[in-house]
Amino acid sequence: MSEIRQVLNKIEGIADSYIYVHSDKLTHKSIIAFVVGDNLSGQEIRKMSGKLLPSYMVPNQCICIDYLPLNKNDKVDKEKHLQKKIFPAAKNCHLPKTETEK
Repeated sequence: MSEIRQVLNKIEGIADSYIYVHSDKLTHKSIIAFVVGDNLSGQEIRKMSGKLLPSYMVPNQCICIDYLPLNKNDKVDKEKHLQKKIFPAAKNCHLPKTETEK
């Protein structure tokens, strides 16, 4: 996950990111990237990261947010991710629409 985060953070316009792997009941895993940045859509982020990462490492979903919530130890507050699945400050959200995107 750190490799994906490093690549995303090098993309112009992205200030920070957090990678979350979501597993459904059928053990299907999808990579969700929460991204703090300026004027980038999830689709643009996926396209740019696709040029820098192998296809299996490209996030399935990119969600642009205002900030990464931190806990009292200055680490990303994972409980907020798990409880709500997405941040309350989500904006420009690109949800998968076609079978290919899902």
